[in-house]
Amino acid sequence: VGKKPNIVAGAYSNSVKGTKETTLYDIDGTLGTFLKQAPPNDGILGTLGATGIKGANIAFDISTDAAGKNTGFALSEGTLYSVDIATGASTAVGKIAGLPDAVRDIAVIAP
Repeated sequence: VGKKPNIVAGAYSNSVKGTKETTLYDIDGTLGTFLKQAPPNDGILGTLGATGIKGANIAFDISTDAAGKNTGFALSEGTLYSVDIATGASTAVGKIAGLPDAVRDIAVIAP
């Protein structure tokens, strides 16, 4: 509240054929926060928690599995993170070698 957002990445949950509802989640690269944008596209930002990831180049996507579980993934400075979309809590999965300096987008293929 009271801080200017700097949204650098966003992704939709339930981004699969036949879904009845989707939610747009965003990452603020300056504050390192995870936000829900409601309604999607032109809604109000609500902070869900801290990602601990900051920077101008953060790539983010959400994978939805066959059971309907959504898992976020973020990539920043060569490190891949899993992101809990309920809280924004991020856990480093590992480094990815050989990437260009400024990866700005990723796409996760659902299993």
